[in-house]
Amino acid sequence: MIYFSPVRTPRLQVELHELTAYDAIYLCQLPIQQHAERGAAALLKRIINPQDSPIKAGQVIDPRLWTVQERALVIAHYLAHVIGDDFAIGRGRYSHYLMEQIGTPPAPITLGSLDGKTWRMYPLLGFLAESIERLIEAGELKPNRAGWMIGAMAAQLVQGDQEPLIDPDPLDSQIDQQMTERATALLQLPESEFMALAGAFFQGTEQQNHIFKLSFGHEGLAFLPVSMEVPDLPPARFPFSLALREDTTQLFGTAA
Repeated sequence: MIYFSPVRTPRLQVELHELTAYDAIYLCQLPIQQHAERGAAALLKRIINPQDSPIKAGQVIDPRLWTVQERALVIAHYLAHVIGDDFAIGRGRYSHYLMEQIGTPPAPITLGSLDGKTWRMYPLLGFLAESIERLIEAGELKPNRAGWMIGAMAAQLVQGDQEPLIDPDPLDSQIDQQMTERATALLQLPESEFMALAGAFFQGTEQQNHIFKLSFGHEGLAFLPVSMEVPDLPPARFPFSLALREDTTQLFGTAA
């Protein structure tokens, strides 16, 4: 059995335990590429100890309401215990991607007025990243960088008095419908207005970076290196499959 130190941030007070054989075999059956975000949710559900102490002010216990950076932090913390403290990521290491100041997710920011419309931007939450993945699988968004970027814009950008998407309680289908409607509305903007909004969105993404520097790629969400120690490092991901032992995946197989 592996002992895990707790994850402590202003918003997270998380105790972890090792995957059971049953849960590891279950995770082996998930398609890795199509289920990166849902696989992350499935892993977190199976490695986090139930909260048995009073919830502190500002603490968030539902991984669906954690930012994608917070979810990646907890998964990377697990990996650091099962693989090694500063585990390798391609030519780089975990420490090359972790920001020095972990901190808390930034508050929503105002992007300003674009063509007379005021836009606000919220951090990307886990349950919305899962929705983007479902919409890509369903063909509602393109299976590439553009699809992930537009999905994130739909999840994070709020216009005028529009309500932000911060409640994970509706059914997945209802969340996906809201996301589809918002993505469609964005794509119906005039090109010049959309590109101005996209530029503001990327600036906002930079301002909202915490723990890891978020980026969008053809395969989904990824994180940019923050260290220049190794030049030209590519963006990194922490797929749930890394939490599985190699002999477990060899024995039970991982779906392609």
